[in-house]
Amino acid sequence: MQSRRLWAAVALLVMVAFYFWSRHPLPFPDARARGNLKKANDHGIESPANAVPFVAAPPPVVTVPPIALPPVAMLPPPPRLAPEMVVPIQDRATIDFSIGAPVVRSGGSDSEILERALRQMEEATKDMTFPPSKPAP
Repeated sequence: MQSRRLWAAVALLVMVAFYFWSRHPLPFPDARARGNLKKANDHGIESPANAVPFVAAPPPVVTVPPIALPPVAMLPPPPRLAPEMVVPIQDRATIDFSIGAPVVRSGGSDSEILERALRQMEEATKDMTFPPSKPAP
């Protein structure tokens, strides 16, 4: 409990320090005109008499040559994200994908479950009939 209070106090102190640091005026040359600096040269360094004034360089001119796209026939096929899992169909067997790879299981409790499901499907569909479809005009 006390450590939470300590960390809360530290976080509050950091936020207050950041607030005052971000609001502090920076000593730019125009800061003296605003009255933020008492003297222009705080460190006692004098500028030389023959100093060259700062002149901004012209912006660089960058030209990018147009690049033609290759024809669609030359493009490589997109990469496969997952390997293709080919599993042959087997009667009375189950395929388990729970580990990420196909595992074919047959016999034991799986065959009992399959037979019970097959009987339930036959019972559910024994009375179902479909009328013939009408021919298209």
